[in-house]
Amino acid sequence: MTRTSVFLTRPIVLVVATAVAVASILGNEWTPRSLARENLGSDEVLTVIVELEDEPVAAYDGTKPNLRATRPRRGGKLKTSSPEALEYAAFLESKQREFGRALRQAIPEGRERRQFRTVLNGTVVILPKGRVEALKRLRGVKTVSTNETYRVSLDGSVPLINASAVWTAVGGTSAAGAGMRIAILDTGIDNSHPFLSDNALQPPAGFPMGVDGYTSNKVIVGKVYTPAGRTDTPADEYGHGTHVAGIAAGVYNYTTQSFRTVSGVAPKAFLMNYKVLLGPTGEGDTSEIVQAIEDAVADGADVVNMSFGGQSDQSIESDPLVAAVRNGTQAGVVFVAAAGNSGPGAQTVLSPAVSPEAIAAGNSTKGDAIATSSSRGPNLDISIKPDLTAPGTAIYSSVPFSAPWGFSDPQGFLSLSGTSMAAPHVSGAVALLRQLHPGWSPAQVKSALMNTARRSVFDSVSGSTARVMVQGAGRIDLQAAMNPGLTISPPAHSFGRGNVAPGGYYASRGFVVEEVAGSAGTWTTGVTQTATYPGLVAQVSPATVTVAASGSAGITLSISATGDVAPGDYEGYVTLTKGPTVLHIPYWVRLAYSYYFPFASKDGAELR
Repeated sequence: MTRTSVFLTRPIVLVVATAVAVASILGNEWTPRSLARENLGSDEVLTVIVELEDEPVAAYDGTKPNLRATRPRRGGKLKTSSPEALEYAAFLESKQREFGRALRQAIPEGRERRQFRTVLNGTVVILPKGRVEALKRLRGVKTVSTNETYRVSLDGSVPLINASAVWTAVGGTSAAGAGMRIAILDTGIDNSHPFLSDNALQPPAGFPMGVDGYTSNKVIVGKVYTPAGRTDTPADEYGHGTHVAGIAAGVYNYTTQSFRTVSGVAPKAFLMNYKVLLGPTGEGDTSEIVQAIEDAVADGADVVNMSFGGQSDQSIESDPLVAAVRNGTQAGVVFVAAAGNSGPGAQTVLSPAVSPEAIAAGNSTKGDAIATSSSRGPNLDISIKPDLTAPGTAIYSSVPFSAPWGFSDPQGFLSLSGTSMAAPHVSGAVALLRQLHPGWSPAQVKSALMNTARRSVFDSVSGSTARVMVQGAGRIDLQAAMNPGLTISPPAHSFGRGNVAPGGYYASRGFVVEEVAGSAGTWTTGVTQTATYPGLVAQVSPATVTVAASGSAGITLSISATGDVAPGDYEGYVTLTKGPTVLHIPYWVRLAYSYYFPFASKDGAELR
């Protein structure tokens, strides 16, 4: 039986980062809390997220007197229990208490609901809508964002991404993903499902943690995040999270009741269940999701999977979920997000996939064709998104044997489709790469996956190879990513929107290439354009670049166009070649004779 997983439709409302929709029960009717707002007299009451000026623990660089840096070094992970982290967290707590006193004095009817310190320095405030401007004026306030609503959006797919190559490199299937922690922010995980059970695993010290009865030797965290006045458990009552977890880390060579043999991408990895999507529609809100990210970072996650999304009305710079992902990345954690199921229109990628640091996953079929519904770029800031693609169509994975809503089946498995299914392929791949290369930073992991990806994804809408804003860098290939030779910063570049003056157009961008995995030597550079572009020239310099062992070097891409170049989108790839290894850096630019660039409307778009 095949069903299609819908990348949630976001019901509306305020600005904020992507999260899952939080909801409240009114009688017997389930209503998202952001839609069922309280009223205080005649003034509507809102829930907002207030970001304060000081950096959170994950990003603090030691600039304050007597407070040591807490941001981990490159390739390291944040330890929230370290003395310096505890000292700085106490400092933030004192500053937040100061803010609370100022709030009560300036807005007596306002009240705080919770505080964040790890990946976001902020607090959740409930107040009358008419007092929001007064809140923004309080000392120490950086941004004020409203609480948005978000919704949810392996048999043939695991061999397609060449996961077995890394399995062999780390010691075989009995070690594939061992010790890695994959956090699943979703509708919960069925911890009793046999595809997600492995009694041979030994949980790390201090685990399992969470609600009793909802963990195991493999599912080592069971936590749930609910709005005020509602109780819930970490159980998966919708099916989406269990399916996602199975793709990322289902046990090796499991035989289903229908005699199909399946494996997750990282079969020996631990799973961490952070249930943030609740109810019959799988919804949650920003504040609960930020809290789950804080906990996942503090609990030592290696990668966080977010197979949900929403259209934020805010800019990327002011989106709290984007800030949480950015700071969580600085803490040493990789974040993977589903791009969304709002394609094939342009500029339909959802938050949190819009985050520059997140790996935004598009949905390709097992035949390497882009799914029509997979969200397309450019990003809100005209950068390249999605970052890459992974199998996400007709993916066979675990679901609860029974559930009140969503996806379940008496045999415990279903085929589902969507970028929600593509993302956990990437998260499992990240876990394997981090196991193989424990010193790599999140940015290096992202580069390895992007710059070695296969660029042959077909787009049925255009009838040709998918363009950069459709497939990103291409479909992931773990056999290539495990030993890329170089990692590249940035791994892709958009020149954005360029105005062609009578004298033409010119722009350049530098890239830093860093040697990894014993591939010191000389690389040949080049440029491949995806089509013939009269009037436009792309060049890279120098023609060759020599990189010492563990060293780095720079290359520069230059784009020039004559004054009569045709308006439109121009793209291609910078190439770096050494022996059989070829790396590709996607680039893109939109040229026109004015600064007006219409994009497709996002009204009514669906999420994954």
